[in-house]
Amino acid sequence: MNYDQRIAHIKEWFGTDILTRFNMPRDLDPKIVALDIIEAINRNLPNKTTKERMHHFTQTITKEVTQTATSRTLPQVKAFTDACKVASQSHGDGRTTAASDFLDPWVIAAKRIASGQPVNEDFLKEPRRSRLISEYKVSESSFEQYNKRT
Repeated sequence: MNYDQRIAHIKEWFGTDILTRFNMPRDLDPKIVALDIIEAINRNLPNKTTKERMHHFTQTITKEVTQTATSRTLPQVKAFTDACKVASQSHGDGRTTAASDFLDPWVIAAKRIASGQPVNEDFLKEPRRSRLISEYKVSESSFEQYNKRT
């Protein structure tokens, strides 16, 4: 589903499942409250979501939010994001990983060394080698293949 399809689905679900169960908070603009929750839900669901999976997610979110609510006033955004986490875990998918995790040179080097791929020589020398071993759990034996090449 693309962004517009997801938002349309979440808006429809929100109107039929959530607004029928909860009252809007007083002194707040209902449209802004609804939009904040809808955007938060969309941000916390896996990127590649089909209509069937979206149905599962929204049903699980409804169940979680309803069971954890302490009143009949619409819960805060955090309750919905927590419910998204439960829905993602129950379906076997986590939220998407932040891009910074993919771009961390230490993580990349550790994975490359563990799989025997080429890596910058600086990571094979001290003090970087010790840091990879202690912080990134690269085994000492993983470095042996690079010692043979030099």
